[in-house]
Amino acid sequence: MLLALSPYHLTSREPAAMAALTLADRVVTLIPTPAAMGDAVAVRAAAERSARFVELLETWRWSTPLWDADLVASAFEDEDARSDVEQVIGEIETDPTLADLQHMFPARARSHPGETAEESVLNAIARDLLRAGPNPAISIPVAAGLDRFAARHDLIAVRAAGPSLAQVAESRLATRLFRIAVPILTQASAERLLEARTALLTPLEQLRDALNEAIVGIEQHHARTAGAEYTDAFEAEREALLRPEADDSMARVRADTVVIEGVRLPHDAVLASSLTAARKARGRPVPPEQPVPRPALAEQPDVLALVVRVMGR
Repeated sequence: MLLALSPYHLTSREPAAMAALTLADRVVTLIPTPAAMGDAVAVRAAAERSARFVELLETWRWSTPLWDADLVASAFEDEDARSDVEQVIGEIETDPTLADLQHMFPARARSHPGETAEESVLNAIARDLLRAGPNPAISIPVAAGLDRFAARHDLIAVRAAGPSLAQVAESRLATRLFRIAVPILTQASAERLLEARTALLTPLEQLRDALNEAIVGIEQHHARTAGAEYTDAFEAEREALLRPEADDSMARVRADTVVIEGVRLPHDAVLASSLTAARKARGRPVPPEQPVPRPALAEQPDVLALVVRVMGR
């Protein structure tokens, strides 16, 4: 199972990220640097130019074993989502059907000396990932761009459920395909996540296959059965998986039951729900939620997604 994960989720290590890192065969995210394809020389060059990028790498240091294990990657089939994010930014700035979003998108700041336009955008993403709360002018294009990238490559996008205006609006656009509840480690080191994946290898493989079937509409019942078998296996390993980390500086290992909902979304669900949220926030009339009517993108594929929430929260 191939999942597309927002770098915001990876940075915050929230349950959506932990679920993705547990369930996926591979997770693809966006690294905000021109070196996102993995060129070590370019990574060093970007680090020398951007203190924010260095700070972001430090924030992501905990996930290094996951990258080393080839569980997390920044590209798929020799492509990453940078161009999709740039495309969305350009559309928001110029498309009249997106006028209600444009007040959140001031004219692009001039690049710093020696910084290309692309580097300016990527540095802005790096800065925003390190903020306590995301800036919609950055987070909306990142989310919409990742959706386009995921749909083009048949990846499944990962969502965090929540009460925001945009999240509620997007939920009304979704067609539910299945829903299961399973336990995962919601707080753990990368090493412990990898240990859990190894200890639960067989039931996880069965669950991945079943979720893949369910989300493309082949068979939903298998997902519930595989989820129950995985849950039994997790409970048998719970004591070992929740033992204290060897590093005393690590927070307590924690497990929670998460509800995972498979959904199908219109290709421009992020922009449509963001438009609804922007209109409500400004007190403007809000038509029934629907995809943005944009003929140029009419043939784009829908987005398949897993929406994750912790049960009881």
